[in-house]
Amino acid sequence: MGKLEEFTYNEYKNILESLSYHGYKCACYDNWNENEKSVILRHDVDVSLKKALKMAQFEHSCGVVSTYFILITADFYNAFNKRNRELIRRIKELGMEIGLHFDETMYSSNCNIIEAIRNEIVVMQQMLNVKIGSVSMHVPSKKTLEANYDIGKIGGGGILE
Repeated sequence: MGKLEEFTYNEYKNILESLSYHGYKCACYDNWNENEKSVILRHDVDVSLKKALKMAQFEHSCGVVSTYFILITADFYNAFNKRNRELIRRIKELGMEIGLHFDETMYSSNCNIIEAIRNEIVVMQQMLNVKIGSVSMHVPSKKTLEANYDIGKIGGGGILE
């Protein structure tokens, strides 16, 4: 196995340029099928909203969009404090999608996961004043990986139907 290289914005830009060269267009989860060739860029924000904003600014400068999955139960940041709500707002203003990064370990094993996800979406939409259209699981369990959860449609601007 080769040496693990350190992330650089320059290398990321090279990847983005290569995707474009090969005819791929960046899309979000709600519009990927509008292009002949789509790529969905996504970021699970586990540690730092400041670094997420920096990445969103970089992606914006490269003319791409991506989805930022916010973990509202994060150990490293409070998504709902004033400063962090502002960072998330700025990410959204750059044209990025905001999604829910759901951590099932925050709930008991007999919890209704679908209900918990729906509840976190509602809280996130209310607290951040942003529509949620996608969900990503944070370190999913074997049970979740093998499951086929149907949380219903998240659409119409993030309104659960």
